[in-house]
Amino acid sequence: MAGLHEHHDHARSWTGVGKARFVPTILCDQCNAADGAAKRRLKLPENFSFSPSEIGGFVVATPHGKHAIDYDLAASIYSAL
Repeated sequence: MAGLHEHHDHARSWTGVGKARFVPTILCDQCNAADGAAKRRLKLPENFSFSPSEIGGFVVATPHGKHAIDYDLAASIYSAL
């Protein structure tokens, strides 16, 4: 079974300051990690988070295997925002 993590919008700090783009959602560990990997590769702001549906757009999930990240699509999603 995959590890599960709460994925939250980093634009909203732990003190509650800021406006979240999405509610905290449970994601598998690979999808949650894809958010950080895409942000690092694309040099996006640390306080930006892709929404779960956006992550679903650029992650190609593989049952019982490593997920693939389409970084070009992640960049397009970010640019469209």
